[in-house]
Amino acid sequence: MISWMVMKTKCGLQQYTDRCSDTLTNGTATLAAGSTSTSIVLAIAEDALDETNETNETVAVTLSNPINASLGMNIAHTHTIMDDDGAPTVANSTLTASPTSVAAYGVTTSTITMQAKDANNNNLSVGGLTVTTSESGSATLFSVTDVGDGTYTATITSNTVESVTVTAVFGGANLTDTADVVCCYTLWHCQHWRSILECV
Repeated sequence: MISWMVMKTKCGLQQYTDRCSDTLTNGTATLAAGSTSTSIVLAIAEDALDETNETNETVAVTLSNPINASLGMNIAHTHTIMDDDGAPTVANSTLTASPTSVAAYGVTTSTITMQAKDANNNNLSVGGLTVTTSESGSATLFSVTDVGDGTYTATITSNTVESVTVTAVFGGANLTDTADVVCCYTLWHCQHWRSILECV
């Protein structure tokens, strides 16, 4: 029997457990008679969030205290955990409105949703971004909620008949995509005319 000790030599922030478990523990490995090797399995905690303050992580495993056995020349083993998370990009992230038409004067609201995507157009599935939104008209746009699954939402309503364009910002840059919301006298007007001029 051989004891082994696990030590994280470089891991990320606790709230972003990027594939390096925070619960690594020491243990023992038992070799069958006549065997010269065995396997030690380390749990990898995967996520989809790109931590800008770190790159790869390393885990060191050190063997010690053999019983009825002897250690080889190399008793310390360092393993590298690659940072494979894609960084969110403003070019690919999307902004949508649902519904795209609302009744003015605060009667109904629309939900603006931003889906964070990486450079390969993959949806990110973890939150953590600081996202702000703004609108082109006189509508009321409420603060953004981080849903925690890679999407961010905000609610918009208006007391004015108008067409509003919503934009979003994260990482100091504007999203390429925008979302449009038409605010009409009533939803009936929106459904039949579909433009702010025809609503008036």
